Order: sequence, then C-alpha cells, then structure tokens
Amino acid sequence: MNKRANLQVLIPALSRQAVFQDDLIKMHAGQSLVERALTRARSLELTERDIIVLTDSEEICLIAERNGASPIYNDRQSTDLFGILKRLLSGSVDSSYDIVDVLVLSPYVPLLTSEELVAAYQSFILSDADVLRPVRHECHRLFSDQNCTLQELMAGAQDHSLVLDSQAFLLFKYHLLADDCMRPAVVAPWTLRTQTVEIETLQDWWVSEKLLQRRRIVFRVIGDNEVGMGHIYRALAIAHELTDHEILFVCDSKSFAVVNKLAGYDYWLDVVPEGKMVSSITRLQPDLVINDILDTTVEYILGLKEKRFAVVNFEDLGSGAANTDLTINELYDEPIIEGDQILWGHEYFFVREEFDAARPHQLGDKVDSILVTFGGVDQNGLTLEVYRAVRKLCREFDIHMNIVTGPGYRDYQVLADEVAKYGGASVTHSTGVMSKIMEQSGVAITSNGRTVYELAHMNIPSIVIPQNARECTHAFASEETGFIPMPPYQKGASESQICHNLRQLLTDASFRLKLMKNIEPYSFRDNKKTVINKILELLKDV
Repeated sequence: MNKRANLQVLIPALSRQAVFQDDLIKMHAGQSLVERALTRARSLELTERDIIVLTDSEEICLIAERNGASPIYNDRQSTDLFGILKRLLSGSVDSSYDIVDVLVLSPYVPLLTSEELVAAYQSFILSDADVLRPVRHECHRLFSDQNCTLQELMAGAQDHSLVLDSQAFLLFKYHLLADDCMRPAVVAPWTLRTQTVEIETLQDWWVSEKLLQRRRIVFRVIGDNEVGMGHIYRALAIAHELTDHEILFVCDSKSFAVVNKLAGYDYWLDVVPEGKMVSSITRLQPDLVINDILDTTVEYILGLKEKRFAVVNFEDLGSGAANTDLTINELYDEPIIEGDQILWGHEYFFVREEFDAARPHQLGDKVDSILVTFGGVDQNGLTLEVYRAVRKLCREFDIHMNIVTGPGYRDYQVLADEVAKYGGASVTHSTGVMSKIMEQSGVAITSNGRTVYELAHMNIPSIVIPQNARECTHAFASEETGFIPMPPYQKGASESQICHNLRQLLTDASFRLKLMKNIEPYSFRDNKKTVINKILELLKDV
C-alpha cells in the first residue's frame, strides 16, 4: 500500500477502561494486545507519525515507542473519543500532509488479521461512503413470550440471521470532524471475513488466546476401490484428537467420492487436479501437512518443505519418506528404507475411538460366531468367496457368520442374495461399530491390513489372507502374535486351506488358547497418545 495513503490511525489504549487489570500489556498468545494492534496498523505501511496510541499508561507509551508509533500520554486522559479526535487530528495537519481518512483501531479484537484490515481499507478507498463500519453475521433463536404448545417448544424457535455491530475498527473521512459538517454520514457495512472475538470478559480472553494459538493442519488422504478406506479412517482418528487446531482435508479427484463420504461432513474438503497438489496446499497456508497417501516422491515432499511447512507421512516407503519431519510406518516392524526420522513398528499403531471402551475376549471364551471382513473395498471379492467356502463347515459346528462389508464393496447385492438363500450368516454393510461386532466374534477371517491390529486389540485369533502385494509385506500377523497367516487367495486352492485352518480353530481348544495367549499382550489403545504427542511437538516449532 502507498506510504502516502493520507491515513491516520488512532489506537485507544486506556488502562482505566480495561476489562481486567493490565489486560492491554499482559502476554496474550505470546504478544500483548497493544503490540498486536500495532502490528496490524503497520501492515497499512504507515510512518511512525501516522500511528497514534492514545493512553493513560506510561508502560503502554513505551510499548508504542518501541513498536514504531507515536504515543500521546495523559494520566487523566478523557474517554470522549470523538472530542479527542477533533482536538488531536485538527492540530496534526501540516501543509505537506493532508489527512483524508481516519482509522480507529481497537486493541480488544486480537483475531482481526492484517489482511482483513488492508482489504477493508482498500474497499473504503474505492467506495463513496463516509464511514466503513465492520459487522458480523450470526444466527440465533429469539425468545418469544407468546404461549405455544410443548411440541413447538421442544422443536425450538426458528433461526434468525442477525447483523451485529463490531467494535474491531472504524474507518471514516477526516472531514466528518469539521465543526461545520453536520450532515448525516453515509455508512457502509464491512462484513468481517475472519472470526472475531471482542474481549469483554475473561472468558473472551481465554477463547481468543486459544484461537490464536491454534495451527492450520492439512490432511492429504487417498481412498478408493484399489487402496481401501484405511488411510481415511486413520486420518480422521488423528484429526479428532487435534481439536485445538484448524483441520482441512484435500484429495485428488480419484479419491473424492470416498473421502467426501467419510470426511466431508465433518471437515472442509477440497478436490485437487492432478499436478496441482503442492500449489493448492500452498494456497491454504498450512503450518503442518499430514500425508496418508502411501508412497510419496522426494519432489513432492521437498516442494512442501520449500514452503516451510512441517510434513508428517504415514505408511510411506517412497523416496519422499526420508525427507519429511516425521514418517510413521506402523505396519512394518522392521525398517525397509533408511531415514533417521522414520518410526517403525506396531507400537505406533492405534485403534479408532470406538475401540477405546470395547471389551476384548477373555481366554477360554467359547466360539459361537466368527467374523468375515475384508476392509472397506474388498477389491478381490474375497468376502463372497470365503462365505461360499466355509458356510458348510459353520453349519456343521452351529457357528454363525458375522459378515461385514465396507462402503466400497461392489458385490453387496450378490452376497446379500446368497446369504438370504443359504443362511448361516448376517451381513452388515458400512458399519460404524465394528468393535461391537468383534465383541460378538471369537474367530475371524480377514485381510492383512489395519483390521489385523484391531483384531489383536480384541484378542481374536484370526486367519489372515493378504489382498495385494503391499499386504504381503505386512509381517505382524504370525502364529507368534496369535494369527494364522496364509498366502494370497487362489481360487480352487485356497478354499480347502481356509476350511482346514478354521476347523482347527473351532475344534482344537488348546491351539486356540495358545493363539489367544500369544495375542493377549497386544493392546493399541495408548499408542495414539504417543503419535499425537509427536505431531504436537512438531507444531510447537512452526
């Protein structure tokens, strides 16, 4: 902005009008309210004489001087701001510099950004208004003392959109201070774009400080019929723990439908064209980027790091993994690639919130039902194949099958029709309470992804069938950890092996007990705290 913008800024900073003692000079999210107001004023590219701090405090005078402003001190300073303005500004005009506009800037609205203030002033310059007055829009239910039915009371009153005055700032033409200017001013509203909290109570102080301390975190995730839903579920589990911060999600067009269904309701979501990811994330100005997209490239990660964003990756074996601030590969117990900041192993795996209060199975529990589930997509159609392979065996032992399919499962109707015809099972599609079904299932048949760890958490011995090459590299599932691992499914050959393993689990109590003892030490409830704390440590440095 032009330094000769003919703008005078006045910051009223009177200690006698304080909300509580020393509120203008106490540290508030690392900076006093007066310093924060001066920072915003300087964003208008003004000289020291253009910024006046009106105060009755010697300490505030010193703060003003040290921050490039002109303090006007009087320990008996009047609170008549209009009168003070007329006296001060009429005496401050010289032949080389004519004041055209005046900005009264409150120090009690710390969330007002410099960008908002610059935009408001530019709009004022281009307008025909005499005064620009900030307003905010809020929806409220208004009380009515009219009699109404109980049903109407419980339904609640209709929301009303209200336009509320804000004391964040006031912009006006200097000529309005002239004695002979008695005509009504033309007032234009400026709808505040940013969230503002005007400090009028100690609670306002606390809330605004919390909001100033929060950071912006961008999650980039994937989810489709090829990679499944696990990346989205993990990102959501982390996002739910970072409630003190602003959370945004981005994904590519291929993942949009699934990500929008699972995350779009709770969080802001943007779909980004191929090749535009770094530039799109940059425009969001995050403090931290969390990638849960499988393997990344060094070019992508360095593109983010060049913008001074902190970067965290999950489940990444790509060339970018070693260039992040933190990479967590919890599905791999042994390092596969080099990198000092890469963490490996199941001690970094954590279960979703629904498992926090779930009841794991106890040693010796009788098996009445089994769980069959192959993730959110089951791209190879193993759910249907396993149902066909084991339903006769389950009928032989009077075992009920709990079949769970995910939101991306394409053969649901075929499966549902077969279950209706042959029985022996119940089908649950796209459930949000997997832990409840696991509580009812003593044995499971599943893929070799995140579900294995959830089953370990619930003490459920399981037959594990990898669905793709990447799942074949997950080595946690073994007899030593309570599982029976199998090679990838081969139609015509795997069915007999699945039945053999299931029969052993159902009939050999000592074998099942051995697996349960092996699985019992693995609980993943507290690991989330470890992961979250490592992410929060990174945020402290940005």
